[in-house]
Amino acid sequence: MTGTIHFLDGACHPKRTFLIQAKHIYTLLITIIEGDGVRRRRSNSAVLALVGGSVLVIGMLFLLIHFFPSEKHEAERTVDRFYMFEQQGEFGQSWNLFHSLMKDKFSKDTYVKRREDIFWNHFKAKTFTYTIGKLEKKSSWKMEGANETFKDVYVTTASKTYHSSFGIFTMKQKCVVVKEDGNWRILWVYR
Repeated sequence: MTGTIHFLDGACHPKRTFLIQAKHIYTLLITIIEGDGVRRRRSNSAVLALVGGSVLVIGMLFLLIHFFPSEKHEAERTVDRFYMFEQQGEFGQSWNLFHSLMKDKFSKDTYVKRREDIFWNHFKAKTFTYTIGKLEKKSSWKMEGANETFKDVYVTTASKTYHSSFGIFTMKQKCVVVKEDGNWRILWVYR
């Protein structure tokens, strides 16, 4: 079919041509969608079943990943939450994510006061940005001065960049993430 139709008056009317072509396209689409017999209905059912099954599988994968994240992802999330609390000045919340060995080093009140004093009062830094390095899995790790050897831990380095009265500087801190009572907790490396 050509793109123009001539009417009785001999003139070509582009508007009418477009409307006629649109009608043909619409009719063609309806024929494809509704089918023109049993064979088409059966193939449409197969396509619908395939699409529906694919959506179901993708949905299940999303739910599995979202509700059952990997251990590495959970450990990384713990480190991220720790530094997010620190960034917001919620040092008591970040202290809650410490392993009990770290909590033995600092009482909650002491930790909060020291963090506020050092970073906000001395450095005159209102906040910082941070990045978390790639987490590496270690089969075992022992904290300096502790008796306990931890199995299956994740080690990373967090970098915090401060904009302070002393200029811009970055502090790097090694973190170890271990399971304690079923939850991921933070330990710092002291050597």
